[in-house]
Amino acid sequence: MTLSPDSDLAKVYGISPVELVPEVADEDLPLDQFIERKVDELLDLRLRSIDTWNKEMAIISELTCRRVQRQDIEGRVLEALADRWNLSISQHHSGKRRNRHANQSREGERQQMLIDGFLPWKHDALLFSPGGVGKTTAAVAMAWCVISGKSFLDYDISSEIKGKVLWIGSDGGDGAYEMWQNTAEDFGIANDLRWEKGCVFWGADQEAGTGAWSCSPSNLCELKEELESND
Repeated sequence: MTLSPDSDLAKVYGISPVELVPEVADEDLPLDQFIERKVDELLDLRLRSIDTWNKEMAIISELTCRRVQRQDIEGRVLEALADRWNLSISQHHSGKRRNRHANQSREGERQQMLIDGFLPWKHDALLFSPGGVGKTTAAVAMAWCVISGKSFLDYDISSEIKGKVLWIGSDGGDGAYEMWQNTAEDFGIANDLRWEKGCVFWGADQEAGTGAWSCSPSNLCELKEELESND
């Protein structure tokens, strides 16, 4: 349907010519377009900060009735989120991988480190061990070094790249905060203004009625906004 520039509506309201595309009902869409539309609707709901569980379940029910598996639905939602944010969540390559030495980013270059031997600058690191070994203790120590600029073990922190820490405690319920706080007290830094201002905790908060942070679209959006605010 086309709005002509010579039409009375266009002349009276000064509307430019525009192509008006009629909305196609869900049941009239090809299956792939139907799935894409419903996944986008589901993502829109999950990016909202209010409870949309009933509406989400209705969309999921529509998709499962079209023989789309629940696991596939969740994967499509994350892919749609990545598309919106222009993120690459899957990469393909051909040929054999080349061997690379530790701390080497390109031929002849060394990866810049936040904490030598432990944390690369602007990259991820993973601490893993059986329970009770001391992952939280090590992580709090690293966080304090990043905030204060003090050395970690015998590794110095570059003064140019020290800064704040966002600590996300996703397991242990409310106990995650207590473990984080108690560890800071053991280090004698819990009341240090640098720690209070420099390390922010995200986790389950029964008093506020919020659960632990998880890798959902709305939580990813919250994390993205927090990191972009640079506060």
